[in-house]
Amino acid sequence: MQFVKDTWTDTTRKPKVVFIYPDHPYGKNPIPAGKEAATALGLEIGPDQDVSLKATEAVSALTAMKTFNPDFAWIGGTAASTAVIIKDAAKLGLTTKFICNVWGFNENLLKLAGDAARERAYGMVPFTMWGDDVPGMKPVMEMHKKNHPNDTHTQPYIQGWVSAMVMWEAMKKAKSMDAAGLKAALESIKDFDTGGLSAPITFTPTDHRPNTSLRIMKVDKDGKIVLVKQVSVKR
Repeated sequence: MQFVKDTWTDTTRKPKVVFIYPDHPYGKNPIPAGKEAATALGLEIGPDQDVSLKATEAVSALTAMKTFNPDFAWIGGTAASTAVIIKDAAKLGLTTKFICNVWGFNENLLKLAGDAARERAYGMVPFTMWGDDVPGMKPVMEMHKKNHPNDTHTQPYIQGWVSAMVMWEAMKKAKSMDAAGLKAALESIKDFDTGGLSAPITFTPTDHRPNTSLRIMKVDKDGKIVLVKQVSVKR
């Protein structure tokens, strides 16, 4: 939502946004915070659209959305459901830009959405991209090549790696290996360095966001994933 606000240049009206997500806790959980941020930033919010994680079409939802004609739509799905939405949006001639959550924006989106993703798909990327020149990338790629050479889900691989790094750090700090001990250990982690695979990670007893900075990427006209903007919000 901050990215929408910061990049909006039309002074005659507010940018219009909608939220597309499955009727499932995974999809619904971020929506209240997203809408609160949109309202605080002065964005105009349109009607929500329900698109299942197993969707094979999104024409009905996108047709309903077309009346509001949003400038941006946030998608809380996976690469598979996101690709369905973006391909159907292209068929309907929508000019909406789609900002995908972390599980909806990776190399598989490019494979599934094809040309429809060009200049239309944006992604919230809290982790570095596969192959980036950061210190922590080498061991990830070596492990992937050795143990999972046929796995094409390389971007989610980084997410899993970082999650394991954080849990291992908590296990080393924990005074007991039960839920309470691990929770307390996680909440003591401060400025944990992931070798550039993500921004430094901090948890506190009152704030379980690992960090508050990420990159907005997009699929450009040549079908390549490129950096658009680094976005940070205050805790």
